Amino acid sequence: MLLVVPEAPAFADLIDFEGLPAAYMFLGGGQNIGVFYSGVDFEPNVTGLDLTGSTAFPPYSGSIAVWDPVDLTVTITFASPESMVGIWYTSFDSLTLAAFDASTSC
Repeated sequence: MLLVVPEAPAFADLIDFEGLPAAYMFLGGGQNIGVFYSGVDFEPNVTGLDLTGSTAFPPYSGSIAVWDPVDLTVTITFASPESMVGIWYTSFDSLTLAAFDASTSC
């Protein structure tokens, strides 16, 4: 998954997970990514997964993807309001995106 947090008019931050330390990798330390990336909070159980050589889930920007081995739903929360967010998603499962404001309204 590629997560883009843009700031108009150009992309301000691009998270490609390639620099994710081993402690946050599923087959490394298995630690939740959490708030490793400033301003972005990944729900519990979300870790990095190295897909080097995999043809089943080829990552878009390198060899690291994120996933939740416990739950098919992944929630990502931003520390401040974002007017635009983009992701690169690869999976055998379908994807549903939902965006909510601070009052949990779509």
